[in-house]
Formats: sequence, structure tokens, C-alpha cells
Amino acid sequence: MFAALCASIALAEDFKTINAKEYRNVTVSRIEPDGIVLKSKSGITKLCFTELPKDVQERFHYDSAQGAHFTGDREATGAQQNAAFVEHPLGGTADQFIGRYGAPQDSPSPRQEFPPFAASDSSHLCI
Repeated sequence: MFAALCASIALAEDFKTINAKEYRNVTVSRIEPDGIVLKSKSGITKLCFTELPKDVQERFHYDSAQGAHFTGDREATGAQQNAAFVEHPLGGTADQFIGRYGAPQDSPSPRQEFPPFAASDSSHLCI
């Protein structure tokens, strides 16, 4: 266990963007053609190589042409997915809802373990 803890500490790094934003005590989770994905205590962050200094870009073998192609493909896929949501928004008219999701079905009846409350039965009222 101690060895695993030391290994995780040894892999922690600090990164500084060209805009002077610092990411301390992070680990590189994944390397993508257009950037690196960092993990920290506060979550996961992706830094694009265009935000990082040249030495970091070279360290991770950044190829600007490949990165631009990868980013363009991801943006095109995202635009297609967003277009699908615009074409089929949630809600709409009742007929549109039924067309998308089917007719509503009745819920099963509630359990009848207790008799229903009768208004004329005043013995159960708290006054």
C-alpha cells in the first residue's frame, strides 16, 4: 500500500498554461491528439495543447495538424448531436409526446392496507 501511495505522489505534477493558470498536484489521466486530461482532487480537466507552453507540447508529442483534425471531428459530432436535440425537444404537444414515447399508462393502484379516511368518522380527528 505504501508503494502505491508513493507511486501516486510521484506521478503528481504541476502544469502552468500560457495564460498563467496553474494546475497543481495533478496526474495526467489521458493524452488526446488535441490536449491532455488531468485528474486532481477537485475533478477532471482537459487542457488543450494550444493553452500549454511549447516544452509541454513537445513532451507529449503534440502535432498541430492532427490536433486540429481531432478537434474538428469532435465539433462536427457534437453539432450533429445538438441538432438531433433541437429537432426532437422534450415536451411539445400531447400528440407529439405520444408519438415519441407512447400513450401514458395508468399506475398500479396504491396498496389498500389501511382503509380510506372517512370525513364522517370524527373519532380519528385530532382537535
